Amino acid sequence: MLFLDLDETLIHTAFLEGDQKVRFVFTQPVVYYRPHLDYFLKEMAKRFNLVLFTASFREYAEKILNKIDSESKYIQNVLARENCTKYQNNCIKDFRIVANKNISREDMLILDNKVISFAYNLYQGIPILPYTNDERDTELLNIVPFLSQLADKTIPLKEILKERYNYSRYNNLHFDNSIC
Repeated sequence: MLFLDLDETLIHTAFLEGDQKVRFVFTQPVVYYRPHLDYFLKEMAKRFNLVLFTASFREYAEKILNKIDSESKYIQNVLARENCTKYQNNCIKDFRIVANKNISREDMLILDNKVISFAYNLYQGIPILPYTNDERDTELLNIVPFLSQLADKTIPLKEILKERYNYSRYNNLHFDNSIC
């Protein structure tokens, strides 16, 4: 299973800025898809069960998902803010909420632009640079070969990620367990 963060990982949402003299304006956000998003989802859906796991509100996430994957071909489910655990104003995505006898935590990965978001599953997290509407961004394209390699369950996921991302530097983190 591959959990995918939404904001600044798959998309970037912005509000259009108006005249500086205007003090208050109601506006709709503009959503920018990260370059290569369609290719990324298509390739990853061949190798993983994809689940959107966001610290955003469910209604917002589902509206975005209905645009990104309108035919529900790629992403199987949405986990949102109510499924996160709060720690010092951060929402942490904890795999324990979905792990069961059929799905082991060891078979789960997460792609997220914030390391703190996967702190409870540190050795199963793949950090990605934040996307802020740069059309030259190639992060999703570049991560496909690495994730494809990780989909092969014969390799030790935790050890590969631990070494690649130097996660030993976070060994002294301690958390509480309150809900977001």
